[in-house]
Amino acid sequence: MSNEQRFKQRAFTLIELLIVVAIIGILTAILLPVFASVREKGRRTACLSNMKQIELAMTAYTQDNEGLFPAESPAWDGAVFRYVQTRDVFRCPSIQVPPSLDLPFTNTSLTNLSKGYAINGSLYGADTSQPLNNPGIAGARVQFPATTVALTEFAYRNNPVPPGSNGVNISHTDGIFGPEEADDLLPNTSFIGPPGGLRHNGGCNYAFVDGHVRWYTPSQVLNSDKTNDGSQPSFAL
Repeated sequence: MSNEQRFKQRAFTLIELLIVVAIIGILTAILLPVFASVREKGRRTACLSNMKQIELAMTAYTQDNEGLFPAESPAWDGAVFRYVQTRDVFRCPSIQVPPSLDLPFTNTSLTNLSKGYAINGSLYGADTSQPLNNPGIAGARVQFPATTVALTEFAYRNNPVPPGSNGVNISHTDGIFGPEEADDLLPNTSFIGPPGGLRHNGGCNYAFVDGHVRWYTPSQVLNSDKTNDGSQPSFAL
């Protein structure tokens, strides 16, 4: 048998090559979402660990401050920072932080420390008529610590730029009263990345007043305007 004949026997036809390419494409399309989901589950676990540490720090804060939760001002994250002494736990691994806010950290300024985590606004009376001046409530007011949310997750928001100004107008919430979803947005405003309540595979992590942390979908968690009877996770007291 000549070399030419042996080569012809070993060679693939164009159709065979196209079939192989098509199979690889199909497998890639199937497996990529699986890999992304697995990666996000890992981030969710790391986020859960962060929130656990922050919740322990908040518990230590209340014990040192006559049973009161952190006040609205100064910010809750700066108030509990000294109990953890690391910036890393205040950043969710999955959050998309705008470059203008992703600045080097210094211990001299603890403003905007949290990158992805928000306190339950009901814990510092943020629904009262004293903006930026609300004291933290007493822990004794929480009837169901195991179902009352202490910490949840937020996403940054792109807001309309005021007339005559330059650059971008980015905001987020420090105190929140329910799972953050797309219907929380004002007109012409968009989330940077998924809403906080949907960040991890359609749900997010919640830290509770009793210290445990667990993942829930938004539909499983009650807003602060509902009644908390201790039967399911709630932002209400």
